[in-house]
Amino acid sequence: MWSLVLLIIAYKAGYNVLEVLKRIPAPPPIPPP
Repeated sequence: MWSLVLLIIAYKAGYNVLEVLKRIPAPPPIPPP
C-alpha cells in the first residue's frame, strides 16, 4: 500500500519537474567532440 502511495507521489513530482523544464528555455545542445 505504501509503495503505491510513494509511486503516485514520485509520479506527480516527476510530472511537476517536467512541466517546469518545459517552461524554462532549453540550453543550447552541447556540440559533439
